[in-house]
Amino acid sequence: MKICSKCGEKFESGKFCKYCGGTLVDEAKETLEFHCTECGTVLAEGSKFCPKCGMKVIAQKVEAIKFEDLDIDHLDKYDVQALILTVINIINNAAIIKIDNFLKSKNCINDLLRQEQSNSDPQLQYCLGFCYGGGFCGAEEDDIKAFNWYKKSAEQGYEVAQRSLARYYEDGIGCTKDDQEAFNWMKKSAEQGYESAQSSLARYYEHGIGCTKDDQEAFNWMKKSAEQGYEFAQYRLSFYYRDGIGCIKDEQEAFKWMKISADQGYDEAQFCIGVYYNQSTGCEGNNNRAMEYFLKADAQGNSQAASWIGTFYKLGISDYGKDEKLAFEYFKKAAEGGGIEAQVEVGNCYEYGIGCEKDAKKAFEWYRKSADNESPEGIYFLGKCYSNGIGCEKNDVIAFELYKKAAELKNFNAVEELANCYANGIGCKKDRKKTLRYLCITEYPISSV
Repeated sequence: MKICSKCGEKFESGKFCKYCGGTLVDEAKETLEFHCTECGTVLAEGSKFCPKCGMKVIAQKVEAIKFEDLDIDHLDKYDVQALILTVINIINNAAIIKIDNFLKSKNCINDLLRQEQSNSDPQLQYCLGFCYGGGFCGAEEDDIKAFNWYKKSAEQGYEVAQRSLARYYEDGIGCTKDDQEAFNWMKKSAEQGYESAQSSLARYYEHGIGCTKDDQEAFNWMKKSAEQGYEFAQYRLSFYYRDGIGCIKDEQEAFKWMKISADQGYDEAQFCIGVYYNQSTGCEGNNNRAMEYFLKADAQGNSQAASWIGTFYKLGISDYGKDEKLAFEYFKKAAEGGGIEAQVEVGNCYEYGIGCEKDAKKAFEWYRKSADNESPEGIYFLGKCYSNGIGCEKNDVIAFELYKKAAELKNFNAVEELANCYANGIGCKKDRKKTLRYLCITEYPISSV
């Protein structure tokens, strides 16, 4: 059994603490490190003066912060270094944004650099890489410096830095892109038991990044990560089982792992388990349970979940009932969060007065936003606006071009409109052959058009 020399967390094996980055020692040799608040020198417990800089200090234990214990609204009470090491393991987007904004407001990069000069600690080197990589703690964003600090830390065996270094090599950040180096460093980190690296290594094997594509290896590494409790890996493992990637297809296992991830609070998994309940994937269909999970995901800002909630309220397909006003509110919330399908739904609501007052101009604007995001349905509805002068001046030529684009993206309503345009010369020349071709399109692949 190993114990962290800084925070006291216990682990079966490894070199560094996954929570605070401290060095792991044998439990029988348990020690806790205290640091000078000025220069970072390690102090003996009870020290009154720093032997390096002479400053009178109060030795402070660097506490590990688990996400469930993190007071996200009062970040000032935490050590900056501890927060950096906390944020790397968080997958809650709202929490990440708050911590990132807090770290950007701090100006302590010089303090961190002084500490590293007196104590070449791989955890501290990682933190410096993090600061230069994102422009945190008063550091000017510098990819080359970030890469170099991550490399120093990784070469000392710190698995968190090894994973970051792999990502820099993968994307060519601060260095020449090198998939082979990326794979090598990711594998080193994964083999030390770092669950985030294990899930990333699975992705490398799945897509053949720096290695030969191997779905079986991908599955094995993703499962290792999931079994360590990593929510994102549990979420991804569900798709492996659902689609039979490196394993036999098993919808019940897919459901099990998605639910485990969802119940740990991962919003993407909460959304997906809602879809599983709605579509009876690996479970008995239950729209009430689906709605419960959609609401949980929505509370974390998941725009896809908000869009599905809107649909449930619009159609009344659960015991939560039918409520067009709530449907509109959730569609608008999802649309404002970038949900492309929801942008079309908001356009529909404004066009037909569903849960809101009719407003043709707003309908047109939302259809245009969706079309700008390459939504086939949005492009089709924007074409309808130009055909009928809904919120804009009628323009058959623009409508024709939009129907053609939507048809190429496999929107069958647009195919029918395109046939009508060719038949009647609306926005184009009459063309009997093309009319027949588009009228028969449902019998042939759209790609043949």
